[in-house]
Amino acid sequence: MIRISFAPKKKLSMPQLDVSTFFSQFFWLSFVFLGFYGILVRLYLPKMSRLLKLRTRKVSGGLETPSKTRDLGTDSFFLDGLRTSSEEVQACTQATATWMQDCIRGAQKTQFQDVNTLYFSTLGQLSAGQKLFAHEFTSLCSPKDFQRLGRELAGPAREKAFTLRVFDTL
Repeated sequence: MIRISFAPKKKLSMPQLDVSTFFSQFFWLSFVFLGFYGILVRLYLPKMSRLLKLRTRKVSGGLETPSKTRDLGTDSFFLDGLRTSSEEVQACTQATATWMQDCIRGAQKTQFQDVNTLYFSTLGQLSAGQKLFAHEFTSLCSPKDFQRLGRELAGPAREKAFTLRVFDTL
């Protein structure tokens, strides 16, 4: 069964456009803007006008000489402080670099001595082994023998056969 309702539908609208809230919105808008304007006029505009007048006089050269000498005194004071700070930073950096180098040298001599010795001996053995292998390879095996070994054996087996031949000749 179908129900039919004859009640009038309620019209939906945006609350910002509701006529009953216009006065309160206008009141708070005016209140905020007048408060902002009052703060600007009372506090910030006098400070900005003083700064603009001071800058204008400074650019035109209308400042008196005592204030100029006082500015130079503060400038030299700041320059001396900057120079001293720079020297201290350089001295600390240099002391830190020296300390780090001493720590690294000490660690190399004490804690890493065995590791360094093993590392360099292993490098020497590998280098000597490679040079010995290259020398023995060129002196013992003729190109025909190497080609014959290459046809008969695959890569790792060929190297093993060559190594056995080298050790047999030694």
